[in-house]
Amino acid sequence: MDDPRRWKMEHELNTVLTVLRLRVQMLQRHSASDPPRRQRLGEILDSVDELQKVYARILSRMGGDGSTSDASEQVGGAGITAKVHTPHIAVVNDDTAFLRLMDELLGQEEGYKVSTSFVGSEAYAFVHDLQPDLVVLDLVFGSGAEEGWRTLDLLTLDPVTRRIPVIVCSAATVQLQDHADWLRRFDVEVLPKPFDLDTLLDMVRAALGMPRRGFPRSDR
Repeated sequence: MDDPRRWKMEHELNTVLTVLRLRVQMLQRHSASDPPRRQRLGEILDSVDELQKVYARILSRMGGDGSTSDASEQVGGAGITAKVHTPHIAVVNDDTAFLRLMDELLGQEEGYKVSTSFVGSEAYAFVHDLQPDLVVLDLVFGSGAEEGWRTLDLLTLDPVTRRIPVIVCSAATVQLQDHADWLRRFDVEVLPKPFDLDTLLDMVRAALGMPRRGFPRSDR
């Protein structure tokens, strides 16, 4: 995926679709007692799915399939391990709307402590100084993913940050597939955009909590 135009379009559109999907699903969570409203929100989600299909066809004509194929197994269904402190999550993304959503969802809704950064060149220092319990990292900053991969390299090579779980949240599906072996080697989880609310929350709980039965985290 060498075309900068396609990089920019994939990154921006997938981020918008992700924010839209998560916003609607958050509204659904608060509409349990209002079936008609939940139905209308479900119809909106169906429209988002249709928009994603149209967008995938556009990208395929630009030289890629635009799909959100899995680059690694997605985990789910784990509970958070009891801790004496509130788990601290660092979110790094260059889209401020996405950062506000993560602060609202993970912080206000789920009760985690959330710190955010939108400057890719400062991501490693941000995580190193913060020492969070989990990092949710985007790869694409600007027109490419070089900054994201450099940050990921530094986080996995530095003994101080190596043990911090990382969830890569990105639309760069081709590069994620190309680096799948490397990501598995360093136990980096992958969440391709756009994604569902429950998938995100399950992955966060698994990263922060006890290992799932049959899926222990490797020792870094």
